Amino acid sequence: MRILQICGAKAAGGAEAFFVRFVNALSKKADVIPVVRKKSWIADELHKNGIEFHSLPFGGLFDWQSQIGLRRILASTQPDIAQAWLNRANRLLPALDIPTLGRLGGYYSLKYYRHRDYLVGNTEDIKQYLIQEGWPAAKCGSIGNFVALPPQDYRHQRQSQRDRYGLPQEATLLFAAGRLHENKAFDSAIRGLALLPDSCHLMIAGQGPEAQKLQQLAQDLDVAARCHFPGWVNPITPLCAAADLFLVPSRHEPLGNVVLDGWAHQLPVIAAASQGPCQLISPGHNGWLFPIDDVQAFAQTVASALSTRETMAKIAQAGFATLQAEHGEEKVIDAYLKLYTDLTKTSGKVCVP
Repeated sequence: MRILQICGAKAAGGAEAFFVRFVNALSKKADVIPVVRKKSWIADELHKNGIEFHSLPFGGLFDWQSQIGLRRILASTQPDIAQAWLNRANRLLPALDIPTLGRLGGYYSLKYYRHRDYLVGNTEDIKQYLIQEGWPAAKCGSIGNFVALPPQDYRHQRQSQRDRYGLPQEATLLFAAGRLHENKAFDSAIRGLALLPDSCHLMIAGQGPEAQKLQQLAQDLDVAARCHFPGWVNPITPLCAAADLFLVPSRHEPLGNVVLDGWAHQLPVIAAASQGPCQLISPGHNGWLFPIDDVQAFAQTVASALSTRETMAKIAQAGFATLQAEHGEEKVIDAYLKLYTDLTKTSGKVCVP
C-alpha cells in the first residue's frame, strides 16, 4: 500500500513531532510518501532520519505553486490513499478518486476538512466533537498517539544534566514541556512554584510567544533562580533524566502527548484536569489531577506527591503500564493500517458543506 502523508507545518510542536514519529514507524510496514513544507522543522527531522520526502511551499490561500506541485506528486507517485494533517494540508488536498482522510489533534473548524472521506481524531472526545458538528458518524473515528521510548538506562544522565543547569543535588525538579503559549498554563505553574519550598525547581522546555512574559513572571515572583527555560529541546529524554515529577498544567489539552511522554520516561505525572489528561489519567493510579488554574491545589498536589517516594514510584510504573497497554507504537500503527485497508475497500465519498 502506498500512503501519502501531508503536513504543511513550519515550526516544531507536539503534532509535528508526532508526524515525524508516525512517518518513521509507518515506513517500517508500508510505502510512505511524505509531503512537507520546504525548510521546515519536519523536513529537517525526516532528512536526519533518512526518510525521503517531497516538499512544497505551503503558502497562503492563493498558493498555486503548491497546488500544482501536489497534483504532480499525486500523478507521479500514484498513492492508494492520502492522509492530511492539520488545517493547511487539508485545505490544499482536493477531493480525489482515492480515499482521503484528515487527522485532527484538536477541535478544529471543519471548513478545512469538507473534502475528506474520513476524519480521525486522536481521542474519543474529538470524535464526538466531529459528530456534534454534523460529520457522519460512520465517516469518523479515533486512534490515539504513541511516543518514543527512551533507552532503559537514560537516567544515568541525571547528574550531568543537573550540573548543566545548576540544579542542586538535593533539589526536586518539576519538568514541563510544550509551546510557550497561554493554553499551556506555564504561568500557573510558575505561580504554583512560588508556593512550594525553595528546594523545588521548575524547568519548562519549549519556545513560543509567551517566553518573555513567563521569564518576567518568574522574576516578579522571586523564583527566577528556581525556574529554568532551556528552550525547545528534542528529544526531552536528557531533561527527563534530571526530573523527579512530570508536569502538565495545560488549560487546554485535547490529548496530551506530554502525558504519554511522562509515562514513557517512567516519571510520575501531575496534570491539570483539561480534556486529554482527564481521559488518560486515573487519579491516584497512574497520575494526579488538579483543577485548571488552581494554583493552591497544584502546590498541594505536588507536596502530597513528594511526601512518599514509594507512592511516586508506583504511580510512575502504573503510567508506564497504561502507555504500553493502550498507546504502544505497534497498536497505533496497526490501527491506522486497518483503517487504510478498510477505506480502500469501501471508498465511498463524502462532502460535508
